[in-house]
Amino acid sequence: MPANASPKKIAAVVLTHNRLAMLKDSIKAMREQTRKPDEIIVVNNDSTDGTDEWLATQPDLTVIRHENLGTGGFYTGIKAAFQKGHDWIWVHDDDSFPLPDALEALTRCPHFEKETTGFLASLVLWKDGSVHNMNVMNPAFVSEWMGTVLDERCFRVTSAAWTGMMFSRVAVAKVGYPIKEFFLWSDDSEYSSRVGEHFRCYAVLDSKLIHQTKENVGAENQTDPYDTRSTKVRCYYRNAVANGLLARVSLIRRLKRMAVFVTSEFARAKSWGRKLAVLRFSAAGILLYLKIRKIDVHQ
Repeated sequence: MPANASPKKIAAVVLTHNRLAMLKDSIKAMREQTRKPDEIIVVNNDSTDGTDEWLATQPDLTVIRHENLGTGGFYTGIKAAFQKGHDWIWVHDDDSFPLPDALEALTRCPHFEKETTGFLASLVLWKDGSVHNMNVMNPAFVSEWMGTVLDERCFRVTSAAWTGMMFSRVAVAKVGYPIKEFFLWSDDSEYSSRVGEHFRCYAVLDSKLIHQTKENVGAENQTDPYDTRSTKVRCYYRNAVANGLLARVSLIRRLKRMAVFVTSEFARAKSWGRKLAVLRFSAAGILLYLKIRKIDVHQ
């Protein structure tokens, strides 16, 4: 059977910013897939390290360059792939290296052809082969998949992190695009949860990729504990609050979740400067939530 026998058109979207060496390896991994993407779209977040010059020599890539939108660049890539008519959109960071059969394994999933499927997610590993703590997926109730996981080699999830998720066209048409205003963090959980509210979503155990971060730690440990003003710190607290307020549950439950998050992070902070940052950026999260509520996610 030819490598691209599936009639479905699949675009791989790779987001990059000033990591040319990793980008080259990531693109190499895309090109070497046993089921090759029909198009590789690289979203360049205003790189200044020679990425522009290298991309200009790669005629098989579709390149989109704009200001640095952080992970908001996935908005650009998903929108471009959708407007080009692709049936599936497989998203990656530039430090994401899918194993050779990762995409083929996604297409072998028994839920690949179903209109009820919102996204399929690759299993994200760290360089030592352990599950990556930053890319742990939220499984649905065990009763949803316990009886089928061995035969289907997949299990239902309700949300996941960006790298390795592959969204269906029907899902994007239904729920719209990601919210680029998050800039960094929480946009993937918001978007995947939004898709998961309307569609069934799955982690595919035989589709694997390596997420080449320096350490295998979760999002909550990605910053210096004494940092009080960096973009990472601001986005971590601000976006968590905004995302919590966007949840499709009662206002009382949303406020309770926000209170638990803020109080726990305040207690965990290592200095009074960091404690004040928790309060300041959490308050900014309320303002971001009010801004996001006015956004048309289909534009």
